[in-house]
Amino acid sequence: MELMSRAKKISANVKENIRLLPGEELGDETWGVIYNSVGTIRSEPGYDSELVSQSLLGMPVKILENRGGWLRIQTPDKYIGWINGSVKAMTKPDLQRYLQKPKIIITSLYARSFENNNTCSYPVSDLVAGDMLTVKPGKSKFYEVVYPPDGREAYVRKEDALTVDEWSCSIELTGESIVKSAMQFIGVPYLWGGTSSKGARLQRVYQIGLFSARCYSLARCLPTGVVWQAN
Repeated sequence: MELMSRAKKISANVKENIRLLPGEELGDETWGVIYNSVGTIRSEPGYDSELVSQSLLGMPVKILENRGGWLRIQTPDKYIGWINGSVKAMTKPDLQRYLQKPKIIITSLYARSFENNNTCSYPVSDLVAGDMLTVKPGKSKFYEVVYPPDGREAYVRKEDALTVDEWSCSIELTGESIVKSAMQFIGVPYLWGGTSSKGARLQRVYQIGLFSARCYSLARCLPTGVVWQAN
């Protein structure tokens, strides 16, 4: 208010047009979880607008606004943009329950999940490095997983993933490990704003490697919370 008062003293043409976010139209569902392997985040609510960033399966996000089915979201690494589909809105308690569940993280650049615990069964979806899924207990050669938040069940080869606990313990906080993580993306197509193995920007690839080495994962979340806590 004080800022607007000062601005109006400078120019009578200044108009107050401030909207507090999250928007009231969202109700209590101001959080969400990505449910596709990669979600595209754009600068404006339209498919022809610039790519801002990408989101990965299992990533928790803040929902700020709904405009004609397009959701304005904020990722844990503070990128803000618009996404159509790929995110399931939920309440804060729903998100907290999801975050407490045990998960796996995809470590292969590319993978698939299957209907049954063999690779001859039909695929359920594609997966990329950094995707996270809720995991059930089991001792087979496959992880039995559940997709957030719609409850689809599938199987993932254990050579394509690790439990988040195993993965976080395996991280070495060294410059060499950061470079090693980024080097895995050699040959991945260039994509402005890309942060996944489907397409990436060089600077973002470096950030991905850095986040991995700091336990700030490719999916930007851990089972007990997220980079910005759901407060």
